[in-house]
Amino acid sequence: MWMSFLIYQEICAAEKGRMDGILASKGDAWVEVLDDRDQSFRFIPEWIGKGPANGGKFKSETLELIDELIVGNRIQINWMYDGFLRIIDAKIMKPPHPNGIFVGYIMKMSPRWIDVQNIDERRPWRFYLPWSGGYPEEGGGYDPKVLTRFKTHEPTDPIRFSWVYKDRPTIVSTYDTVSDTTVPFWIGKKVQDIRIRPKRIAPHKNKEQLIENTAPATASPFDMIVPNGDQLPVPSKPPANPFDMSTDQPVKEVSPFDQMEKNIPEANPFDHIKTEGETVKPLANPFDMDPVASPKQVSPFDLSEK
Repeated sequence: MWMSFLIYQEICAAEKGRMDGILASKGDAWVEVLDDRDQSFRFIPEWIGKGPANGGKFKSETLELIDELIVGNRIQINWMYDGFLRIIDAKIMKPPHPNGIFVGYIMKMSPRWIDVQNIDERRPWRFYLPWSGGYPEEGGGYDPKVLTRFKTHEPTDPIRFSWVYKDRPTIVSTYDTVSDTTVPFWIGKKVQDIRIRPKRIAPHKNKEQLIENTAPATASPFDMIVPNGDQLPVPSKPPANPFDMSTDQPVKEVSPFDQMEKNIPEANPFDHIKTEGETVKPLANPFDMDPVASPKQVSPFDLSEK
């Protein structure tokens, strides 16, 4: 109550403005708009002239405009305040598409319509229930089955329904869930059983019948080729793996330098060169010479003249 009064005071203080909302009801010379804050306001046309006794009246253009407006639509209204809320101009705000699927939450409901708010725009929209039957005199009216489904719906759960615009938004059909289900590709298809099952063999009465029913062993066609009419050689022993032929005893590693002859005398190759009539004497190692047998060495200082 106090909230409505404060909003009304706020609007009146502005003197003029613009309002978006749902056209809840109307008369010959007034309209009632429910704004997006769920507050209702009544607007009347501008007054032209003096009092009614002196020929004063509502503006005729505004009366024609009110007659063209259809209840249940969202409208945008331009207004002014001169002690009364006056309607200057108004237009219907149609949905961007002629039909579609609505997903949102229920705000209000009546025997003829429901007010819902979608998830994306967060604006209230009014959808009327589908009409069933003929004229009201013949028993026609709004379909109560749709309204029953909405009454049993949890208010915290979103609803989904298809709609069409025919002078005003109208419900076509409802859906049980809001989420679309994707059917897996294997649903409805027969899956082939790929399991390997053992073949069952019936017991035989005697040995001869078992031999007759036994299928011959399959042989490779390459094994049946015999060159020049000879028989295939039968290997006496299976081929051995070269890695299995190795012994467990460790093999002694021998350096190739150790296999060279050790008693080869070392000689200078130039010592074997000789001229004609010359005998080559082997050279002696100076370190093998006996120092006693060698001539006495004289110091050159002793030979100097004293």
